[in-house]
Amino acid sequence: MLDLTTFATAGLVTAAIVPLLYNRWYGHKSSAPLPPSPWSYPLIGNLLSIPSKDEHLGFAEIGKQLGTNIFSLSTLGTVIIVLNDMEDAVNLLEKRSSIYSDRPRIPMLVEPSLLDCSRNPAFTPDRDWWKKSRRAMHQWLNKQAAVAFQPSQLHQARLLLQRLLSKWDRLESSEELELEIYQTMSGTILHSVYGRRVQGANDIFVLKAKKAAENIMKGSLSSNFLVNIFPTLNQFPGWLPGMNWKKTAKKWREEIYDAIDSPYRWTKAEMEKGSHESSIVESILEQFNRSGMKSSEADDFVKEVGAVLFSGGIDTVLF
Repeated sequence: MLDLTTFATAGLVTAAIVPLLYNRWYGHKSSAPLPPSPWSYPLIGNLLSIPSKDEHLGFAEIGKQLGTNIFSLSTLGTVIIVLNDMEDAVNLLEKRSSIYSDRPRIPMLVEPSLLDCSRNPAFTPDRDWWKKSRRAMHQWLNKQAAVAFQPSQLHQARLLLQRLLSKWDRLESSEELELEIYQTMSGTILHSVYGRRVQGANDIFVLKAKKAAENIMKGSLSSNFLVNIFPTLNQFPGWLPGMNWKKTAKKWREEIYDAIDSPYRWTKAEMEKGSHESSIVESILEQFNRSGMKSSEADDFVKEVGAVLFSGGIDTVLF
């Protein structure tokens, strides 16, 4: 027997589907043919083919079944083009970036009432903001700029060797070794981006960035949140049965805000005291201050760029 929550959730999903079906049947359709796709079902399309976890492995398997490195998935008005080959990705997204490069609009991530990551350069729909962010980051993501990070890298590498030598006979698992390497890499990234020397394995800024990265990764999956498939669900109030995910979004949003803001405020405080060490955030902030940019605008921009560089490095170590 259906309880009230199940009934209400079904009603909300039905209400969310109606406008999508209208758009599907009466909206304008592109004349361009799509790449091959798996078996499609009425109404939901390829929804059941979207992997619920380990998406890279799931997409690779679909590509093998279809015999192609490029395929499409269509569900409820949304079309996903999957590229399983690095060469195809470079040719389309880098060499022809003016045509094909774009950022996906994932409701759970970009809606202000949910995770509100729309100012994150990886997700922003604002092309001018994205270009500005890319220019700011590009000057630090090349071989020449990497030389500036060498002292920090050497320092962390030496600390790693010292820790390993002191406890080598006590290491009991590969997980302990991974933790040591994680501390080294996160310490290097933290110092390079914010000028802060990592405070042990449980540095508060590293833990916050790790948690925020996990929240963003979970929030991006359609299998975790129906609002990524039915964006209209976000229009319903959070007190309705079946809408508890909005409370989750609020909690995660606050954690993400804190992960972005707290290390930036720490660096600014160190700069004001004159005790800061050289960092990417410091350099970009001073560059914008010299250009005459408003302080509030510079703060909003630089803290997002710093968070992307830091969390991106943490992501690389984590996943």
